[in-house]
Amino acid sequence: MSEERGHFGLLEFAGGRFNTDGMPVAALQELRRFEVLLEEVAVELYKREHPRRERIARGFRASFDLRVADFRAGCVEAVLTRPQANDTKLDIAATDYFERSRNLVYDEIQSFAQTHEFTSTFPVQARSRLAVLGRGLRESENIALRSQDGSEWARLNSELRTLLAEVVEDSPTIKDTVVLGQITGVESSPHQVSVLLSDEQRIVRGSFKDPSLWADLHTLSGYKQRAPMVAISAKVQLTSTGEIEGLQDIFNAEKALPPDLAEQIESLAGLEPGWFDGHGEGISASVVDRVERLAEVISTSNHRNVSIFPRPDGGVQIEWRDAEFEIDVLSDGSEIAYALADERDADGERTFTSEESPERIISWLYGETDV
Repeated sequence: MSEERGHFGLLEFAGGRFNTDGMPVAALQELRRFEVLLEEVAVELYKREHPRRERIARGFRASFDLRVADFRAGCVEAVLTRPQANDTKLDIAATDYFERSRNLVYDEIQSFAQTHEFTSTFPVQARSRLAVLGRGLRESENIALRSQDGSEWARLNSELRTLLAEVVEDSPTIKDTVVLGQITGVESSPHQVSVLLSDEQRIVRGSFKDPSLWADLHTLSGYKQRAPMVAISAKVQLTSTGEIEGLQDIFNAEKALPPDLAEQIESLAGLEPGWFDGHGEGISASVVDRVERLAEVISTSNHRNVSIFPRPDGGVQIEWRDAEFEIDVLSDGSEIAYALADERDADGERTFTSEESPERIISWLYGETDV
């Protein structure tokens, strides 16, 4: 993919440690917080303009590749750039949500400094992200975003950061969304469930008001068999840092995978040691979970016709039937992705750790990102 890097903006760090030359290593985390904030706002803008889509377009998050091109002296100014792809395959080029996200964050900081309230145009789901920007700075230090025309700065000093945190803490976030996870327990009285979140691998509690949901939720919990990954529509309560705290009201739950992929995952989970002529190792639960999460991302793509095979060493191979792609999920959860007809790398091969998001892996495989 051909691309050139375009100027994206300036972040200024001033006061305290920034009055001497150099960027404190401990303060670099603020750049990551800023990137996550912009990404979250962009996602919510996309959802706002596509109300019928339950999920964002695949590759949307991975398309945002923010870089620091330079640190300028005089306080510290971080010069931000991002790639401008000339042949992007992602159908969001006409509406640059990340540029709009940056401008909206600038406007919100300026407005909050005057009113001490959030505006109705700033996404509720992103408030907690804005409230933690600058959390690692000292009382005498501040962080500022320059306006698009370069004439002004939207500055977060210690006082304003404290006010933001207080407002967010007093306003727990509730949003209607879809959560991926496994139902690990269902109670009929009261109507409650336990859900193991697929991405975070931690359990949260949820409730449902409609008693007719109990039978479906109980079936999806798997009870005697492995519980499949399900897509749960619910009112979700978020903490001040944006983490899922609980599911307040579940509206619906269904298997996240289409039947053909769900059956292949179920077959993997049922394999016992010795399945391969008396020698093959069983597939661990963590590997099955990882393959299932990859399959969910694949199922929403344009290349969803795949076969999933167990490997005698305890790993799993995912092979595309209509494209020259493969992924080997190793027994430790790491992956090796192969774009066999691709010349982006010397051999079209990339290794990913078990911590890498499935969305980024599939985006690289399909040539939508270089990550």
